[in-house]
Amino acid sequence: MAVRVLVMDERRAVLVAAGELTDEDHLLELLQGGLAVAVDGGLAHFRALKVVPDLLLGDLDSVSDDDRHWAEAGGCEVVELPSQESSDLAKAMAHMNHIGRTRVTIAAAAGGRADHQLAVWGALADAPDELDISIHLGGDMGLRCCDQLRLGMQEGTVLSLFALRSATVSLSGTSWPLERERIEFSDRGLSNLAEGGPVLLEVHEGGPVLMILTAGDND
Repeated sequence: MAVRVLVMDERRAVLVAAGELTDEDHLLELLQGGLAVAVDGGLAHFRALKVVPDLLLGDLDSVSDDDRHWAEAGGCEVVELPSQESSDLAKAMAHMNHIGRTRVTIAAAAGGRADHQLAVWGALADAPDELDISIHLGGDMGLRCCDQLRLGMQEGTVLSLFALRSATVSLSGTSWPLERERIEFSDRGLSNLAEGGPVLLEVHEGGPVLMILTAGDND
């Protein structure tokens, strides 16, 4: 029997894409308290979990008729976004901004074709600045920052910083801080370390930038 997720936070949405899903239990936790959104072929993950999403978005070219009928029978709203000028994930984020769901969590966006993976980073770069976006990548998590991000981190936490677009940034509370430095999309910000306590990231100009907190080793 399929179940529906109870929506509690009127600003939060969880977008489930069609990439690799490594932890079903973690996804179920993420879905609690937010609008559950299947991004095109991401509907297959919901069906595997027997959870009916609140919303199905995309051009729907990767959605089987059987899966769509299952979702609609369970009360899922379907919004077709046929434009081919941007990816389904990009269209989904723009739609979330349009309906006021400004706290966006993205899951199952990793893996698959290299061009699709690069398109994810492009979608994060182009998404409306009004969106507060986190993306779960296996055991790692990415946080998009357009202006300022302050986090409490344990000493030794591995974090990496990537400019989705050229940006002038400051970073403090880490082993290798930055002070109003211009960064581009490169490997320069790979594998920094939190010193313990608050880590502050400020984007003074340009951006956005992506901070990735990793569960792996610092190498």
